[in-house]
Amino acid sequence: MRPLSTSRSTTTSLPPGTLYSPCMTPAYEVGTALRRTPESLRPPIYAPHAPPDDDGVPPLSVRPALSPVTHPTRRAVAPLAVVSAALFSMGVAATLGGAPAAASSSAVHVVASVSGAAGGVTAMTLSTSGGVAFVVDGSDAVGLIDTATNAMTGATSSPPAWLGVPTDLATAPNDTGAYVVTDDGWVSLVHGDGSVDAVSALPGTGFGALAAVANGPSIVVVPSAVSPSVIYRVNVGAGTISPIPLGTATPSTLGRVAVGAGNGNDNPILLAGTAGAVGVLYLFDGPFALTGPTTAITLPSSSGAYDVALSPDGAQAAVTSPIDGLVFLVDVDPTSPGFGSVSATVSAVPATRVAYSPDGSALYVVGANTVTVVDPVTGTAETSFAIDETSAAAIAVSPSGARVWVADAHVPGGIAMLADPAVTAPAANATVGAMFSAMLTASGFDLPVTYAATPALPAGLTLDPATGSVSGTPSLESPATAYTITASSSDGAAATTTWTIAVGAAPAAAAPAPANGESDSHRLADSGGAVNGPVLGVGVMLLAGGGVLLTRRRLVRHTRRDGGA
Repeated sequence: MRPLSTSRSTTTSLPPGTLYSPCMTPAYEVGTALRRTPESLRPPIYAPHAPPDDDGVPPLSVRPALSPVTHPTRRAVAPLAVVSAALFSMGVAATLGGAPAAASSSAVHVVASVSGAAGGVTAMTLSTSGGVAFVVDGSDAVGLIDTATNAMTGATSSPPAWLGVPTDLATAPNDTGAYVVTDDGWVSLVHGDGSVDAVSALPGTGFGALAAVANGPSIVVVPSAVSPSVIYRVNVGAGTISPIPLGTATPSTLGRVAVGAGNGNDNPILLAGTAGAVGVLYLFDGPFALTGPTTAITLPSSSGAYDVALSPDGAQAAVTSPIDGLVFLVDVDPTSPGFGSVSATVSAVPATRVAYSPDGSALYVVGANTVTVVDPVTGTAETSFAIDETSAAAIAVSPSGARVWVADAHVPGGIAMLADPAVTAPAANATVGAMFSAMLTASGFDLPVTYAATPALPAGLTLDPATGSVSGTPSLESPATAYTITASSSDGAAATTTWTIAVGAAPAAAAPAPANGESDSHRLADSGGAVNGPVLGVGVMLLAGGGVLLTRRRLVRHTRRDGGA
């Protein structure tokens, strides 16, 4: 690991338990005009939110020179583009959710891209409903994406209600937006419409990462300083910031942070860091009492720890070591006999960021140009495939788990959406004149689906594009024909299948059944048809008699003409 600069600007120092409010520093009081620290007074800072370089070490980050009233000009927003095979290459056999797919099934793959980010994306999160994505892209604004169309819809206002450059994001509760922290010590709430509410600030302290409590008004913030001695709790309602000491822990750097379930005051904190050139996971089980970590778990054979994610049930933590290409699965269930131990190590994978699926059945690992799907139970890398990115550094999973976004830190606008959409059609044959009904079924979509069929279905059959119902009465015969069925949604997800339908001829009409008590001979005789039995015999006798009489008459005439008797 290359040496890191320890040069830091003077920061506000607070003893444990002291509440800090931005009004303690009038020049930075919330609601007043915001002034930037001159660039000449801003030393480089260690930025754990930044992706690793080629050697896997998160680099030193120098704050860019930014206008005090404007943010970098954004590129024109391009329309949604479905990514072609030439753009994204992959060979994969896994499904979203973590279970391996059968060889014949569809597989998780890149289905769409998002254009319009101002620069490389280093952080991304979704609103609780999943309707809006918020991205940190190196500018002094937060980008907004409409996930229904995968289009960049804009950014926060300029100048934003904060100082510095955003470094990280976390989902705010109740679909209110996302919390954002900056490298100048500001904490704000960004709404889906781009408006911003300042929450609090600790001037002169660079913030590198944060995690929000899902059901309480608290945020945990990690400083980006080298050799930090505290992390911070932000009380959103009161607008105060309280330091949480690291106690006897002496990390050289801190990475990212995760917060577990609780009532907003007793949630456990999990913090990734590096101490003595070894990765460490710090656990705080009473953080909101402003006490230090209770457990420090060493990650064997690692050179550091960067990202941490907590499983939905709170029993397992996944920690990345980008330098070593390792992901550690750690038992963090305090009731488990294995609490504090590493249950599995996933090796030889690019591992910058991690995220669990909402149901906990899959763990997504991103790094370099690779996405790896890991079974969190066995610690097995189920599949790994390449995407057209060079340094994947951010990941977000939709609330349903059907979609995963991966963003690139070094390619402007490099955001790809992964999904596993599918459509199926039942085996079916139709008959002219007979009512027909069948239902097409789509899966793996997050949004409403539109169905289509090409070429046109047989005469008399119609497809409801909203429901996938095919119904009607065929009017013409047609041979077995293959139809391409497509299911698609507005975000670019699409799937196709082939459906073969033949329309057969209507069956021949059957003879009507005889009326009760009526004989065949009477019915057929009355209709002028052939008859059987006694009537037929009489007819034959009459015809024979007529023939004899006719012959006799001709014979008599012939004899008289010749002069005979």
